Amino acid sequence: MDKFHQKNNNCNVFNGPVYGGVFLAPQQTDHVAEAEVADAVEIKETAAKVETPRRGRKAEFLFEKDGEKDYVFTEKCAKAFNDFLSRHHVKNNKTLCSSKDNYPSKVFVVLYKLLIEKEILPSNCNGNSCYDFLYSDCKLTSSVTKKSYSGFIKRLIDNREPDVLLVDEVKKLIEELGIK
Repeated sequence: MDKFHQKNNNCNVFNGPVYGGVFLAPQQTDHVAEAEVADAVEIKETAAKVETPRRGRKAEFLFEKDGEKDYVFTEKCAKAFNDFLSRHHVKNNKTLCSSKDNYPSKVFVVLYKLLIEKEILPSNCNGNSCYDFLYSDCKLTSSVTKKSYSGFIKRLIDNREPDVLLVDEVKKLIEELGIK
C-alpha cells in the first residue's frame, strides 16, 4: 500500500489529496472480474455512439422553404446577383468590406429592401445569413470577418434608405428572377 491508502477492516481507506472536488480513485485490486471489465467497455462504447444535440441557434438561411435552405432559389439569386455585378463593371471589385461605399454591399441592401417589400424576406435582418449568401453562395471574397460584416450589413439594412440610383436597376434584377 502507498502512503495514501491503508488497510482498515478489509476496507481501503483513502487519505489522499483531493483535486477539483473529486477524490482520487482508490487502489484497484488484482481480482477485478472480467465481466465487470466487459460491462464497462460496453457502457463506454454505448456512450460514444449517443449523439449530443447541436448547441446554439439553428442556422438561418437567407432564402428558406419549410425551415430548410431553398437551394434552387438561392442559386438562382446568387447567379443573378453576380451577373448584375458583372454587367455594372464590378468584375474585379467583388470584395465584401465594411465601408459604406462598397458597391456589392450597396446593391445587396437595395435588393434586400425590395425583397422585404415583396414579402420574400423578413423585415428583421439576420446579418449572418446575409454574409453566408454573399460569401458562400455568391462566392464574393471578404476582407473582414463574418461577425464584423454581419453587424455592418444588418445596420445598413435596418438604418439606411436604399440608394436611389440603384433602385431601378435592382428592380430589373428582381424581374429577371421572376418575382412579381
